[in-house]
Amino acid sequence: MNEREVKRGKICVFALAAIPTLVAGTALAQEEEIEVSELVLIQPTTEAPVYGWQGIDFAKAESIFSEMDYSATAGWHSRYVCEGIDLWGTGYGLVTLGASYDDRWFFGFWYGTTDKKAPGGDRYGETKLRIDYKFSLGALEIIPWFEQSFVHQANDHGIPRPGIKTVFRLTDILSTGTDFYWQDNDGSTGERGKFRGYYAVYLAADYDLNENLSVRASIRYGYNGGYVQRADHGSNALDYTLAASYAISDWWSIDALVAYSQGLTVLRHEDLGDELYGGVSVRFTY
Repeated sequence: MNEREVKRGKICVFALAAIPTLVAGTALAQEEEIEVSELVLIQPTTEAPVYGWQGIDFAKAESIFSEMDYSATAGWHSRYVCEGIDLWGTGYGLVTLGASYDDRWFFGFWYGTTDKKAPGGDRYGETKLRIDYKFSLGALEIIPWFEQSFVHQANDHGIPRPGIKTVFRLTDILSTGTDFYWQDNDGSTGERGKFRGYYAVYLAADYDLNENLSVRASIRYGYNGGYVQRADHGSNALDYTLAASYAISDWWSIDALVAYSQGLTVLRHEDLGDELYGGVSVRFTY
């Protein structure tokens, strides 16, 4: 091999870790002309993490939101009855917002306020935020849920309320199930208390009278495990409900219900229960 062939085979490489590109055709050393047949740039095997808005897949997020179902409701009920007790002693207006995804995830907002001052002289109000997740095991649906309730009064810190509901389809019309839930009765004061439960079982019938009108009749038994502070532990209430929904169009419907809550052992001891009430609302779905 002659001297010139040796020189032509020389390659001078200077590596700078902070510079990602190489400039070809520049004399890198004080030598005779060097012919470089090929330069190979080795790229890093890992990419730097992307932070901020650049890391969000907006197309995927838009797809998820477009697949969700939305609803909004405005209505009025003659009484605010929970676990057999008339809490506000007067009628109230309500507004709800809801969204569901993949028939599994459900998100809800509920706001209610009295339409006039209650017998005690106060105007009551409450806001609830809720999330449900549904999964199925054959004919059995299991629905864990969590609700955060805020009563509109001074120094209210909110009441956390976890629960789990089951639905078992007996036939195309009949279903039965349970609804167990707990709440921290001291949570609204900011103190950490003990969660106390309410345990209900129910039987329901759903029937479509025609393509626009559907009805639902249900009966529910509730056992107080400390959830209702104004009563002892024991049989609490038996609730009878008849509800109907009439679809005006694909988007709009009118809902109505009439219900009676029969006080059982522990409520009767406190002279509570036996409440008849009803309500009507307009619902928009999209």
